[in-house]
Amino acid sequence: YAPSRPQSHVATPDGRLDGSGGPGVSGWFQPRPFLICLRCRAVYDRREGDYRKLSSLSQTGRSTATTVGVNAVVAEMANQGLPARETKSLSFTDNRQDASLQAGHLNDFVQVALLRAGIVEAIRRNGTLTFGLLGPAVFDALELRPSDFLRDPVDSGPGYEQGRRAMTDLLEYRTLEDLSRGWRITQPNLEQTGLLRIEYEGLSDLASDDARWIGLPAIANASPDRRMAILRAILDHLRMQLAIDAEELTDTSTRRLTRNASQWLRDPWRLDERDNLRTQGLALMPDVQPTRGEGRMRGVLRLGSRSAIARYLRSPFTWDTDEGLSAPEAEDLVRGIVAGLRGHILAPTTDSPGQIRGVRVLAGAMRWSPGDGNPPPPDPVRSRSPHLRRHIPGMRQANDYFANLYSNYARHLRGMVAAEHTGQITADARKEREERFEQGELPALFCSPTMELGVDIQGLNTVHMRNVPPTPANYAQRSGRAGRGGRPALVVAFAAQGNAHDQYYFGRRDEMIAGAVAPARMDLQNEELVKAHLYSTWLALAGLSLGSGMADVLDLNDPALPIAADKRSAIEGQSGDRIFSEAAALSRRIVRRAQDIRSARWFSEAWIVETLRSAPERLDKAFDTWRELYRSACELRDRARRVSDDPHASRGDRQEAERREAEARREIRILLNQTNRQDESDFYPYRYLASEGFLPGYNFPRLPVRVSVTVRDTAHFIDRPRFLGLSEFGPGNQVYHEGRKHRIYAAALPPIGIEAQLTRVRLCNVCGYAHDGAAADSDLCEHCGVRLDAATSEFPQRLLAQPMMRARMVERISSEEEERVRSGYSITTHFSLAGSRSQSAQVLTDEEDVVLNVFYAPAARMWRINHGWRRGDRNGFTIDPQTGRWGRRDADDDDGDGDPGILQPITGVKPYVQDGRNI
Repeated sequence: YAPSRPQSHVATPDGRLDGSGGPGVSGWFQPRPFLICLRCRAVYDRREGDYRKLSSLSQTGRSTATTVGVNAVVAEMANQGLPARETKSLSFTDNRQDASLQAGHLNDFVQVALLRAGIVEAIRRNGTLTFGLLGPAVFDALELRPSDFLRDPVDSGPGYEQGRRAMTDLLEYRTLEDLSRGWRITQPNLEQTGLLRIEYEGLSDLASDDARWIGLPAIANASPDRRMAILRAILDHLRMQLAIDAEELTDTSTRRLTRNASQWLRDPWRLDERDNLRTQGLALMPDVQPTRGEGRMRGVLRLGSRSAIARYLRSPFTWDTDEGLSAPEAEDLVRGIVAGLRGHILAPTTDSPGQIRGVRVLAGAMRWSPGDGNPPPPDPVRSRSPHLRRHIPGMRQANDYFANLYSNYARHLRGMVAAEHTGQITADARKEREERFEQGELPALFCSPTMELGVDIQGLNTVHMRNVPPTPANYAQRSGRAGRGGRPALVVAFAAQGNAHDQYYFGRRDEMIAGAVAPARMDLQNEELVKAHLYSTWLALAGLSLGSGMADVLDLNDPALPIAADKRSAIEGQSGDRIFSEAAALSRRIVRRAQDIRSARWFSEAWIVETLRSAPERLDKAFDTWRELYRSACELRDRARRVSDDPHASRGDRQEAERREAEARREIRILLNQTNRQDESDFYPYRYLASEGFLPGYNFPRLPVRVSVTVRDTAHFIDRPRFLGLSEFGPGNQVYHEGRKHRIYAAALPPIGIEAQLTRVRLCNVCGYAHDGAAADSDLCEHCGVRLDAATSEFPQRLLAQPMMRARMVERISSEEEERVRSGYSITTHFSLAGSRSQSAQVLTDEEDVVLNVFYAPAARMWRINHGWRRGDRNGFTIDPQTGRWGRRDADDDDGDGDPGILQPITGVKPYVQDGRNI
C-alpha cells in the first residue's frame, strides 16, 4: 500500500493480479484512500481512516499491546492463587492523555470481550437463541458476581434485582449494537471469528415461495438458493446499519437505559447522560427524501436507484446474467422485496395509511446461531466486482487469538477494570483510586509520573511501562514501586515499533536498567525563580491571609474585581513602607547566601528594590487570569439565562440554554473554590498564585493554559504548561479525560469582546524575531536588520493569547484507538529580546576568516504561534466573537449539538503563548 499512482494491473478470475500478460505480478500500489484488499477481498468505506484498515494485532499497537499484557498479567496472578489485593498491576506512561486513553481502552476491550464471551457461552448452553431470550441468557452465562457489575454490591434483595435488570437491559442493547458494521480492527466480532451466524426465521421458506415473487424483475426467475443469498445479503446490510425494529434501540429506551445504568452499575458498564448511545437506523423507500434531521443521523440509508442495495440488485453479476437491471426496475424490485418480507422479517414505518416511508429488520425474526468456525465472505452489497464477491475457501481465516479469547479465556476478565491516576483528575478521585488499588478492588491503574515518588503500595508484584522511560532515573523510580520489602517483582517495559527512543533502548537495555542517575540541578540564576521567592518573602511579612477562595481576596461586588479594601490597606501606605523595608533586609540576607544569584548578569541591589516595589502591583496583576475566567463564566451564565427566559425561544433553544447555564454555574463554583478539598484545587489562592508565577511552585506548571470539561455533571479544569497546551488544547482538538473523549469547541472570551484581546505581531522569516507593539510596523528587523518585505516577513498577524478553552464530550474511548487522535497544527517558535543586555562575538581562523557568528542574550521572550491546520493555508482560525466558538461559518446546527454556527465570524485568528526563558 502506498499513496502513489496505481499500476494498470487487474484481478484475473482466479484471484491473481495481472498487468503484463504474464501469470501475475509481485507488487501492487493503490492510491489513498485504501478501498479494496485484493487478498481477502474486503471492501472498505472511503470515510474510514486508513490506519484502522491496515492495522492488526500483529503490528503491536501500543494501546492494544498494553491492554493485552496487563490483562494477561493480572489474570495469571489470579490463576496462581494470589490474594485479591495482590492481583493488580501499576502501569506508567509519560503523558496524562495517554494514561486516560489507556484506561478507557482497557475498559472498552474488557467490556466487549465479556459481552461476546457471554453470547458464545449462552449459545453453547441453550442452542440457537431468539432476541427475547438473549439478555437473560447472556447474563446467566457470564456468571457475574455482584462486585463485577453493581455500583454498590449486594448479594440479594431489591437492590440486586434492580441492578440485575439494569445489567440485563444493557446486555440486550449491547448485543444489538454489536451487530453493526463496526469491524473493530483490534477486536474482530463474533461473526468475523466464525463463532456466530445470524439467521432470519422463515427466510428459506419465503425464498422458496415462487408465488410470492411473481412479476418482479429478475428475482421471479431466480432459483430459491439465489433468492436466499440475495435476500440474506440485503437483510445483513440493513442490520449492520442497525436498521432493526427493537424497542431497546429507541430514544426512549436508550434514555431509560442510561439512567438505570448510571444509578446501578459500576465501571466499565456504567453510563451517564452524556453517553451518546446509538439508536435504530432506517432504510428509506425509493423516492422518499430524508428529513433534515434524518440526513444527519447515523444509520439512515436509502433504497433508491443509487443506493448500495439498488446497485447490488442492478449488477448483472448478482443474477449471473449478461445484462443488469435498469434503475426503475431496481426500485420496483426493492418495493417487491419489501412487500414480500413485510410482516415476516421486515417492519415498515408509515407516513400515512398505506404509504410506507421506510423499513427495519424485525428483531423478533433474528436468530443467534453458532458459527462453523469460518468467517463469512465479504459483504456482497458493498463489493463492486464479481471477483471480490466470490468467496474463495482459505482466503479468509479467523483470528485464532480472539476466537480463543471469546470461547475460553474471557471469563478471567470478570471484575477487570482500570482507571487513570494523573494530575488532571481531582485530589478526591486520586485518593479514592489509591485506596481501591491498595485493596485490590481496582486491578489496573494507569498513571503518569505522579506515582513515581513517595508512594509505597503494599502487595504490588508487577509494574508495567507503556513506553521506555525517558531516563534511567525514571526507570528506577517506576520499577521500584513493585517488590517492596525484598519481595520479587515483575517489571515489563513495552518498546513500540517505529519509536526511535523505545527501539534504541530496546537494543541497549543495559543503558536503561543500569544507567547512571543524573543528580538533580537547580538553576539559581533563573530570574523568575528568584523573583517568586522574594515575592513570597514580602507576602509573608505582610501577614496577608488569602483565605481559601478568591472571594476572600477580591471584591466580587465591584465589576472591576479589585483586591478587597482590607487587603489593599494592609499593603499600602505606611504599612506598605514598613513591609518593604523588612522584606528588602531579609531578601539581602537570603541573596548573600547564594553566590550563583549574586553573579547573575541581571542581579543588582537596585534589582531587589525594584522587585519588591513592584510586588503589590504584580500581586494584583496575577489575578487577571482569574478575573477573565470568572467574567467569561458569568457572561456565559447570563447569556444562557436570557435565552431560557425568552418566551419566544423554541423548546430546543431553551433546553440548550439551560444546559449552558448549568455548565457556567459549575465553572463558577470551581473558580470560587467551592470544592471538597479546597487546598488542593487549582483555584486555591496560594496554589493559583504559584501557577501564575507570583509564588514558588515547583510542582505546578507556570502560567498554564486550561480547558473546561464536564464529566457526569461535574466541571473539571485541566491545565497544561503553556507550550504544550497550545497544541493539546488547540481548536477542534480532542482531550481524553475520565474514559471519554472531549472536543475543544470554544474559547472563553471576556465580556469586553475579542477585538481588545488581539495582538498585532510581525514575524521575520530570516531570524525568527517577533515584532510586537509599535515595532510591528517597522521596516527593518530589530535583530538581524533585514528589510521586512513580502519575501522576508509575514504581514502583521492577528494573535490571540491562548485563552481558557471549553470542551464538549463526544463519545466514550473505545478499544479501536491505538494512539491519541490529535489535530495537526502548523506551530512556529519565535523570540524577542527584552532590553539590550546582549553580547555578540565571532569565531575566527588563524587567517582571521569568520567561521561563526555568536549571539548571546541572558533572557528572551519566547513565542509559540498556532497558524492553523497543518494541511490548510496557515491563515489561522475562524472564531465567533460572541460565543467564542471555533470554526464554522453557517447559521445551521450542522452537527446536531444544539449550537448555531458562526454568524459574524472573525477570521485569521491565531492562538499563541508567550513565556520568558533563559537562552
